[in-house]
Amino acid sequence: AAADGVAMDLALCELLGIAPKAVPFLPPAIRCPSPVNVDTQDVGLGGHRVPQRALDLPSTFVARMIPSWLVRLLEPFVWIRPAIRETCIQCGKCVEACPVEALSIEQGSNPQLKAKACIGCCCCHEICPAKAIEMTQSPLLNRIRRGRMP
Repeated sequence: AAADGVAMDLALCELLGIAPKAVPFLPPAIRCPSPVNVDTQDVGLGGHRVPQRALDLPSTFVARMIPSWLVRLLEPFVWIRPAIRETCIQCGKCVEACPVEALSIEQGSNPQLKAKACIGCCCCHEICPAKAIEMTQSPLLNRIRRGRMP
């Protein structure tokens, strides 16, 4: 847990020896102003790293083989986004936590999502004290993950 989810993800990248640019949602989040500027020294890493042999990281080899034009073409159909449930207490913490300002809230209403701005980082989901945010995925992604393509 951290006051700044993006800073925590960056600290974990350092700890695990993963380039932040290799994590799909981090590059757009890094470009946005962060609510709290955290140095990895502040979270107690002290320059320590997890030995690479201790990790079983997913391969990005196949992903790198997909042409960027195809990725851009499929992007609108393959996504993970937050869905705000009726149990929302309208505290606004999700809006504050969103590194790309994809959520907004007006007094007396639930937060609204700007879907095109959302990077699927789950910061809103992780910070919600009422557990009112569920991460949902596109129908196409659901089919892909279940192994049932049309």
